[in-house]
Amino acid sequence: MIGNTRPKSQKRIYKTTSSYHHWSPLVSVILERGIVSLQHGIARLQHRTVSLRHASARMQHRTVSLQHGIARLQHGIARLQHGIARLQHRIASLQHGIARLQSRALLLLCLSSLFFIGPAIPGMAFALKDSQGHSIHAGIMREALGNRFSKANLAIITKSCDETIPSSGQFFFGAGKMKSSLSFVEREQKLILNYAGDADSDPRNRYRCLKHLGALLRAAQDFYSHSKYLELEAERLKRKKDKPFDPYQIELVDWSKLNDPEYKALDGNRLDDGARPMETEEEGSASIGATTYYKAARELAVRETARQWDSLCVLIKRKYKDKSITILTALREASAPEPDSLDFN
Repeated sequence: MIGNTRPKSQKRIYKTTSSYHHWSPLVSVILERGIVSLQHGIARLQHRTVSLRHASARMQHRTVSLQHGIARLQHGIARLQHGIARLQHRIASLQHGIARLQSRALLLLCLSSLFFIGPAIPGMAFALKDSQGHSIHAGIMREALGNRFSKANLAIITKSCDETIPSSGQFFFGAGKMKSSLSFVEREQKLILNYAGDADSDPRNRYRCLKHLGALLRAAQDFYSHSKYLELEAERLKRKKDKPFDPYQIELVDWSKLNDPEYKALDGNRLDDGARPMETEEEGSASIGATTYYKAARELAVRETARQWDSLCVLIKRKYKDKSITILTALREASAPEPDSLDFN
């Protein structure tokens, strides 16, 4: 037909072009909506990112605030500890002041007693003096225990040591006094261990422990100045030909062997025969090796005093276990004011 003279190829192109123009608006709408949705998603993601950053910043701010709070708390604790330390120092100073007042009151009481009653019996103030007028036993105590006890507690021990004498009025470990003196030492040790049970919390029993410790140490020190131990051990050392005699090499007594006949006797001489007293420089002025009997006996007494305290520490630890730490600390350092009245039997 004349009116439909287009080639077939041109017809196909026309159909294709017509289809494209028919679908193109729909595709554009879909793409635009997809792009808008994608943009909305990106916007929401950006918003969440910003929110997360804000939350992180708030968390960091709270962390810093918490750290500041902890620092302030630590500073407050440090100030509180410092305040407690100052309070403890003031309490200790107050206790020392009270102890000094009590000592002065006791001294005034003693002086008034002397004034109204007259001089006391000599044995009641049995404090041996050196050439300078100082207590000999107090010097031994300071040398052996000066770095182990507070001054106040060491003074209690020393005072008890100076005032302790046997009930007979004679020296410990003098002639024929070996058995009774050993019984006294054992008795004092048992009393110390019993009173130590609550010496960490009871000032009365703390005072009792220190009082009995002074009595025990007096007897232990007297052993070297009144028994014949020093002479017998010196003779044993002199008989050893392998080295020169040195009195300062004499060993401390083995208390567990004092009933052994061979240990306590030599050439007919016995420990409890009683030696000449050697507690003062004048009494013990005779030479023994390169020194004197007084100096050799005093050196042994110093070493024995330290050993007795160490032995008591071991016994207290063995008996009271974990509590022994506070007990020993209290005996060494805690205040122990003298009670108004005590029964020491």
